[in-house]
Amino acid sequence: MATLVANNATSRLTTAINNTVTTLNLTGGTGAKFPSTAGGDNFYVTVVDTSNNIEIMLCTARSGDILTVVRGQENTTARSFSVGDRVLNTITAAALNGKVDKSVYDAQVAALIAADAALNSLKAPLESPVFTGTPTAPTPAPADNSTKLATTAYVQAKTAALGTMSTQNANAVVITGGTINGQAVTSIGTNSFGNRTVSTAAPTGGADGDIWYQY
Repeated sequence: MATLVANNATSRLTTAINNTVTTLNLTGGTGAKFPSTAGGDNFYVTVVDTSNNIEIMLCTARSGDILTVVRGQENTTARSFSVGDRVLNTITAAALNGKVDKSVYDAQVAALIAADAALNSLKAPLESPVFTGTPTAPTPAPADNSTKLATTAYVQAKTAALGTMSTQNANAVVITGGTINGQAVTSIGTNSFGNRTVSTAAPTGGADGDIWYQY
């Protein structure tokens, strides 16, 4: 339900009223100037006599040129009016207060600010963001050499492209004597220049081109 106002909505009474009548009959065809009361909407009218005595009324229904009203609004007193007295759809204090309630407005603004702050708290900052959950990102092409994020799929593709020791060329070092984890390695394999051996033992055997590292 809303309190409405229409521009330049004026008319005159075609029937005199006393202080208890709740129906105003307007000049034929002028009712359309006033707001519609469909959906429970209403509007205020001020009735003025030839001596400028006034009464504010609340119109709760309009049917053509007939207004159904509640008398004596906004500290005015219900009184009698004559044929030809003016009926005006004016902006009254009650109409304005119904349109703009500062306390309601302030509460709505505060609620919007709080909702915005709550949404912002869920976002990662643009600078040095910390992600939670399982964030995803586009996977760069395997040959990409930019500052894009390297996803796990990108890393898997890059490491798969390296192959294994057995697929490397003849000059690659082949680890055959153990693991490099702080333990002694008895041999690091061969290449086109001969054997390369790392051991705590003294050199034995060997052939031209071999290298033995004792430690």
